[in-house]
Amino acid sequence: MMLPNDNFYNLILSYKLPISRGKQPAKLFLKAYFQQYINSCKKALLRTDECDLDEACYTYIESKLPILEELCEDILKVFDYYDDGKMVEMYNHFSKMMNKIEPLMSVKNIGNVGYESFKNYYRIRAGKDEYSRKDLFHIPMDMRHLIKSYRYSIPGYPCLYLASGKELCWFECGMPKEFSYAGFVLDLEGDKKVKIIDFTMLPIDVAWAIYLENVNHKENRKVIYEFLAKYLLLLPLKAACSMKVSNRDVAFVEEYIFPQQLLLWLRENGTYDGIAYRTSSAIEKSKEWNYINLVLPAKKIENGYCSHLNSIFKVSKPVKIKISSFMEKYNKQIEDIKGFVEYLENEGRQEYFLYPYRELTSICRTFLKMCEMLANENYVDAEAIYQTLETLNLSIGIINDNIDSITEKSIAEVKKVYFDEDDDFLRKKINKSMNYFFTKVKPIVFDMWDYYFRVFCDYPLDCNSYEKIM
Repeated sequence: MMLPNDNFYNLILSYKLPISRGKQPAKLFLKAYFQQYINSCKKALLRTDECDLDEACYTYIESKLPILEELCEDILKVFDYYDDGKMVEMYNHFSKMMNKIEPLMSVKNIGNVGYESFKNYYRIRAGKDEYSRKDLFHIPMDMRHLIKSYRYSIPGYPCLYLASGKELCWFECGMPKEFSYAGFVLDLEGDKKVKIIDFTMLPIDVAWAIYLENVNHKENRKVIYEFLAKYLLLLPLKAACSMKVSNRDVAFVEEYIFPQQLLLWLRENGTYDGIAYRTSSAIEKSKEWNYINLVLPAKKIENGYCSHLNSIFKVSKPVKIKISSFMEKYNKQIEDIKGFVEYLENEGRQEYFLYPYRELTSICRTFLKMCEMLANENYVDAEAIYQTLETLNLSIGIINDNIDSITEKSIAEVKKVYFDEDDDFLRKKINKSMNYFFTKVKPIVFDMWDYYFRVFCDYPLDCNSYEKIM
C-alpha cells in the first residue's frame, strides 16, 4: 500500500536525517539547508484538489511558518556567538530559544508499563581488562579528565551513553577488536517515570501516522494539524544535532557544537532525563536495525557516580569478547576454501575457464585475507572490514543470479581456442566448481557478513544477572 498524494507527505519524506555538510563550515551549510527547507515548506503550501490533507490543515501550517523562520535564525545565532567566543551570550540565547520551542518537543514519559522499545539498552567498553558493572556505567567524577568531546556531551562532565541494540552499540564505539558489553534495563520504583526528549521518529513513520489518523479520526483533525506542525517546525533543531562528522581525527568537531549545547540546556533545565536519537554512523547497515541511542547526563553525584541513574537501571554482568577468538570456529571452513582456491588455480593452469574461475578465485582470496586480518587483529578500520564483506556478499549474489549466462559465456570463451571441446563436458566441469562455490563458500561468506550479529550470539548475556550498580 502506498501513501496517497499530498504535498506534506512528500515534504516529510524528502528531508531525512542525518545530513552531511561536506567541506562547508557547519554554519554556512545549515544556513543554506534551512533556506532550502523553508522554501520547500512554502512551496508545499500550494495545495491542489488531489492532496489528501484538507485545506484547513494547510492554513494551519501556513500560520506557523513564522515560528519556523525564527527558529532557523536562532539556531544560526548560536554558531555566531560560538565563533565570536561569546559563551555566556550563547548560552543565554540558547536557553531563550529552547524555552520558546519547548512546547513543540516530542517527549516520552517512560514508566514500568508501555514504551517497551525504550526500556532495554546496551553499553560497550573497549579494552582487554575484565570489567565490572560499575566499569560499564558512566565515567566517575574522579576520572572526568577522560571524558572526551562527543555529539551529546558536556566535556568533563559524565553522561551515560546507551544503545537499544548490541550491534549499534559496537558500531558507535568504533567496532573495537576486544571489548566487554553489558545490558541495561529500566527498573523504576512505583509510578516513577523517565522523561526523554524523543528525536527518533522516522519520516516514513510520521507520514503514515498522519495519514492513518486522518483516515480514522476525521472528527479530531486539530490533533493531526498540531502533530504535523510540530514535526515540521522542529526539523531544523534535529538537523542541527544530526550532521555527520566529516573528520573525527581532529580536536574540534563543528558538528558537535549544537547538540552539546542542547545537552547542557537539558541538564540545567532539570525537567528531562535524557535524549533518544538515531545513529549518524557511516555504516548503512546500522540504519536498517531501527535501533536508537540514548544519552542521560549524570545529575546527583554520590561517591563519584550518579545515584539518579543508578535508581533507573539494573545492569547485567559484563561479557568479554575478543574478535580473534570468535574467528576460531571458522577454521575448518577456511581450510576448505583454501583447498578450493588451489583447485581453481590448477584448473586455470590448463588454460581452461579463465572466466569465471578468475572471479571465483578473487572472491575467495579476498575473503581469506579478511579472515586472516580479523583472526590476527591486523586491521585499523573495522568499517572497511564490514564494507568488504558486504561487497563480497553482493558479488556472490550477482553470480548466483546470472549463473546460466556465466556458464554459457565460459563455454563460448573456451571454444574460441578449443573449438572441438564437447559442450556437455565443459558444462559439467563448470557446474562442479559452481556447486562447490555455492555450497562451501557462499554460506560462510553470508554467515560472516552478519558477523557483528553473530559475535553477540556466541557471547550472550546472562539474563539472570541484572543488578543495581550500587
